[in-house]
Amino acid sequence: MYSYEKVEEKKYDLPHWLHCNDKDFYTHYLIIQTYKPDIIHEYGAGSGMWCALLNELIDYSPQFYLIENFYSAHNEKDFYGYLPSNKEELMEELKKVSPSIQAEIYISAEDSYQMKHDFTRIDCGVYDYMKSITDASSIVTVDDIYKDEPFAKRRLESLEGTNTKDLWYGHHELIVYNENNLSENNLKKIISHCFH
Repeated sequence: MYSYEKVEEKKYDLPHWLHCNDKDFYTHYLIIQTYKPDIIHEYGAGSGMWCALLNELIDYSPQFYLIENFYSAHNEKDFYGYLPSNKEELMEELKKVSPSIQAEIYISAEDSYQMKHDFTRIDCGVYDYMKSITDASSIVTVDDIYKDEPFAKRRLESLEGTNTKDLWYGHHELIVYNENNLSENNLKKIISHCFH
């Protein structure tokens, strides 16, 4: 398992490293490397760097599903710079950083929310699908919930009524788990390896 310093060093080699520069990324890496989920979803994939860097760090090959509607690329100036504007550009960016990544890209949450989710990252507004996504997931990390913005409050509120329990409060994120999908042994292993 890589140290925090080594992961930070690897980030800076990326063309769009700021897209996975938050302090919570290392915790995601620790959980995924420990738990080894077969299927990883990212809702609001943006540049794809979160998935690409994870694939380069972990020692196995999961299937990634990236969900991105490219609204931000066409309608907003991204704080961190360039964003791919279609599925082809996003796949090209992924392959530049991680040629071996096994990834599929979807435009809408409707296309993927009913699939099996082992680990899920949410960095967009999937409020209407939150219960379905958390029901299908073992572990879910919800980004930007501590910002003083209406969308952040709504993300947190959309978790209410889901069958999840809090696992970790990060710098910007909340990580929850579904005890119906995550075994007690895996939960204990994650806690002992990632939160000691």
